[in-house]
Amino acid sequence: MYEIADKYNITGLKELSSKKFSAGCKLHWNSDIFAKAAHYALSTTVDEDKGLRDVVSDTIVDHIELIYKPEIEVLMTNFGWLSYQVLLKKTDRPYWM
Repeated sequence: MYEIADKYNITGLKELSSKKFSAGCKLHWNSDIFAKAAHYALSTTVDEDKGLRDVVSDTIVDHIELIYKPEIEVLMTNFGWLSYQVLLKKTDRPYWM
């Protein structure tokens, strides 16, 4: 839905999709489905679109033990900016400092 909403510039649907994705990540962060959903979200959005990307990085920050899962390691390796975002968020230091 997020991808379609972005394509057709439907802001309300994009926001709703992001909220639903966030709720799903909060419930299923420790299941195999999280890594699959995260990969899809990261591979179908542009770097500048932080909607779903922030949800993925925030979920990993909130459950840092995820970095020890092989499928999350693959995500963080394939999407290098994700590793950097997690590191920045864990240090609680703004990126402009």
